[in-house]
Amino acid sequence: MNRLSPRERKLLGWAGAVLALYLLLDFAVLPWWDTLGETQAAAEIQARRVRNYRRILQQQDRTRSELARLRQRTRSLEQGLLDSAGDALAGAEIQGLVRDIAAARGLTIQNSDLAPVEPVSPRYSKVSTRISLTGGIHQWADFVHAMGAGSKILFVEDLRIAPVRVNRPEEKDIRVTLSVSALKEIEPEKAAEPPGATGAPGAARGRGRP
Repeated sequence: MNRLSPRERKLLGWAGAVLALYLLLDFAVLPWWDTLGETQAAAEIQARRVRNYRRILQQQDRTRSELARLRQRTRSLEQGLLDSAGDALAGAEIQGLVRDIAAARGLTIQNSDLAPVEPVSPRYSKVSTRISLTGGIHQWADFVHAMGAGSKILFVEDLRIAPVRVNRPEEKDIRVTLSVSALKEIEPEKAAEPPGATGAPGAARGRGRP
């Protein structure tokens, strides 16, 4: 074999270095680079997941706080409901409340009638009384203020005002007819009845008759 010239030995040295560099890149650097890219992508995905989980947890905390506030507000409002769950007792209660307020303001009660109890939701029903009062304008204003300032939530749904003829012109009495309503919780046994349950036995008896 002929001896290699210095130039050829130099070229072979460069070729060996290039080959070694290629093998290093192919078997070590490039796989590591690919793995690094995959690791960074996985880290970004995990970071997004963590941010999403934290956002969900924050929303849950806000929801719990809001629910607690709503429960407290509901309990506070329910204190303004009538105390009686039964329809008859609730009717007597609202009539007593309105009569007491009117009598304390010096108003004369002409008449008072109860309206049928109406369900307004699966849990609450409305109790109403229609009452006619006679008295002065200032007495009527005190009556309205007292209804709004009481512990029970009373609201007026119908109102009619008419002057009252008196012997003395300086007297300015009025006659007020109004419907006063309040809410109460539905009786547990009625709340548990399915819709249409009332009258079902009678209907069954009617079908059984010849």
